[in-house]
Amino acid sequence: MTTPDHSPSTPWDAAPLRAAVQTTLGEFVDAQAARLAELGADADRLVAAAREAITGGKRFRAAFCYWGFRAVKDEGYDERQLVRAAAALELLHASALVHDDYMDASDVRRGRPATHRAFESQHREQGWGGDPEQYGAAAAILLALWLADRRPWRLTAATLLLACGVLVKREGLVLAACVIAAALVATIPTRRTAWPRLVLAGAIVAAAALPWRLWYRAHGIEGETGTAWVDDVWSRRTVDSLRLAVDVLAASGRWSVVPTIGVAAVVLAAVWGRRSHAAYTGVLVALLTLAGASTSVVFTDIGVTDDEAVNPIVRLTAGTVLAMSCLTPLLLAGVWAGRAGRANVAAAPPDPPVP
Repeated sequence: MTTPDHSPSTPWDAAPLRAAVQTTLGEFVDAQAARLAELGADADRLVAAAREAITGGKRFRAAFCYWGFRAVKDEGYDERQLVRAAAALELLHASALVHDDYMDASDVRRGRPATHRAFESQHREQGWGGDPEQYGAAAAILLALWLADRRPWRLTAATLLLACGVLVKREGLVLAACVIAAALVATIPTRRTAWPRLVLAGAIVAAAALPWRLWYRAHGIEGETGTAWVDDVWSRRTVDSLRLAVDVLAASGRWSVVPTIGVAAVVLAAVWGRRSHAAYTGVLVALLTLAGASTSVVFTDIGVTDDEAVNPIVRLTAGTVLAMSCLTPLLLAGVWAGRAGRANVAAAPPDPPVP
């Protein structure tokens, strides 16, 4: 670690102290990163944000601490411990800046996005947790697995996740309705046994949403149903909203090849794999896309645009893409298992002739 030259004949140079403080802060963050490594990528993002927060600055607080101590005690001290104490003040200051930037709604800090703005940007780009879309995607996967093996715990877990989603906001209700409706369509061939369970799951989810909606109404909170009338729905705005929803879903610049591979997987599964999975995924994606388009149809104050500051279509589509990316391996696994099964049948020896 570089430390200042504190000989009496040497003029004060701020650069060595700044370097020593930065090195000490870096070592501290490295130690914390090692402790948090087992938590995975989420911890890595926090550590990266911490590194950004402690990088740069004039280090006035560290300098006041260091040289204030040196003014009263110029010998017989531990240089490393003194620098650590000075660095601790910078760490406290960095945490205060993160908090202040959030409270002041600041966009930039030291020429870089403020910490909360950086996380907001990552959240929008990656479709991270917190929104009901995440619950919906997880529930969609569980329901898809339930379609294959009908294990009760999968449907129970999906019901709980959807119930959590509907407690958040309108999008949670829409997602839950789409997931359950897709499962109902996919189980038409076995509706006598499957539909009663799915209807019960839907009733439980609706019951979870009801108290909050009654509370909203009792307190005069409105705005979840939109402002468009029936005549307004069948308009040019509806066509434009549908086109926007499809364009956003097909935007390779946002989602890479995930939607393309997902559509291909649905087609392959319909031909060679589990048709129930193909029907479920296809109907789910179609319903979620229609739901995303409906936002700018029923809420006439929302512009028909992919500007994330105006229209939530990109955020809503992120939930659809997340569901597709998770369901695609399941679809392809069914295709592979179907091909393997047919190959085994074709390679089996013919039955011996009946005497």
